[in-house]
Amino acid sequence: MDVLKFWIKYRYYFGILIFFILVFSVYKIIFPFFTHKNEECKSVAAVNAKRTNLSQKVTLTAELNPFSRVTLYAKVTGYLKTIKVDIGDQVVEGQELAVLDTPELDKDLERNKASFELADLELKRINKIHKKQPGLLAQDEVDKANTMYDVAKANYELAKAMKAYSTITSPFDGIVVNRFVDEGALIQAGSSKSQTMPVVEIADNTIFRLSFPVPESVATQVKVGAPVEVNIQSTGEQIKGVITRMTGEVERSTRTMRVEVDVDNKKKTMIPGMYAYVDIPLNHRENVIALPIQVVDISKEPSIWLVNKENRIEKRLVKVGLKTEEMIEITEGVQEGDTVLFGNLQSITPGLKVKPKIMDNPQISTKT
Repeated sequence: MDVLKFWIKYRYYFGILIFFILVFSVYKIIFPFFTHKNEECKSVAAVNAKRTNLSQKVTLTAELNPFSRVTLYAKVTGYLKTIKVDIGDQVVEGQELAVLDTPELDKDLERNKASFELADLELKRINKIHKKQPGLLAQDEVDKANTMYDVAKANYELAKAMKAYSTITSPFDGIVVNRFVDEGALIQAGSSKSQTMPVVEIADNTIFRLSFPVPESVATQVKVGAPVEVNIQSTGEQIKGVITRMTGEVERSTRTMRVEVDVDNKKKTMIPGMYAYVDIPLNHRENVIALPIQVVDISKEPSIWLVNKENRIEKRLVKVGLKTEEMIEITEGVQEGDTVLFGNLQSITPGLKVKPKIMDNPQISTKT
């Protein structure tokens, strides 16, 4: 009875409460329908997640250096009689570059030649007598004649060798990059302890050592024989090559490892000192789902703005893999064909209805 009395007493208030509950429920059901129906769709740029092959690479600056480079000094002292080359001249191995006038060596050669000829005659005379009359000459005289001959021959050969040094020749095919002296100059014999003037400098320009430092962070991924692509900045040439050699250690001062690539230059289209860019592939993925790097928010929890089946925007967390300059691998969170927002995202909010405009070749920004 108490409950009935309570209901009769407050039935008016209960009726008002139930009425508002019903109105609110109808509002929640019907209002979104009309709102969504009349909602204006915003046109936005978007891309589709696609399967592709990704290759990660590092691009480094390098310099073309001659494969061989040598500064030629005179082995003997003399006056420069003739010099037959100048800077820029192409030379071949064994080509005569300069000739020294060495009067002292000439006299020494004549003296040793005469001594050798005399010793040769004496030995022949001794041998002839010893053959006809074996007991006529003492063995000491025969041995002495042989020794004198050997000494004279050695001195003569040395004199000829020293005279040959008066002609300076090219040790390999290349180009003259420096000329230091003119005809008539006194050229001192070069040695490791003297400050003598060199004659010419030769560089092998038929093949180059492309030398460049590899950062410590990727040094372990660089191997001898690995393919590289060389882009010559001044000529626009693109050359395929392989890593030829490397030091195998990181320099403490620079935290880099020196690597070299041999570049053929038989056509003479490049010159020493030119700069080049070297692209070294590091990692490769086949047939993976990838998105332009600009559409992925690379943070502690990488995410994207996805357009769902209702053309509404939702934020979705993803897991990423290999990253290149333009694309990034998505390992979880996106399926092939999913539509992802691209471009300016400042006015984007979750739940917003949009009209995606698919970009076939979006301009990717690589700035981070």
